[in-house]
Amino acid sequence: MLFSGKNIIVTGATGDLGVAIVKRLISQGANVLAVAGHQSEISRLATFSGPGTLETCVADVSDAEQVLGYATRGFALWGQNRRLRQQCRNSNPRAPDS
Repeated sequence: MLFSGKNIIVTGATGDLGVAIVKRLISQGANVLAVAGHQSEISRLATFSGPGTLETCVADVSDAEQVLGYATRGFALWGQNRRLRQQCRNSNPRAPDS
């Protein structure tokens, strides 16, 4: 499977294109953190299953603090990823070290 074991954050996950992307990634074994703008939209993803995993969160991607929040959640879900954490810290000096 092309995405087996990959950890992927999908923003706009409950739009028509986002739903198709999330479904495909999960069917290909990816671990997906799906970000939606509103809690009421998360139900569009509820029936997806496959060899991958799905976690969801609600965030406004135009709000830097919320972006940092879901990026940090990804780190917590998938363990330490130093390169990604460093990139996040470089773009936002207030990003946590761990």
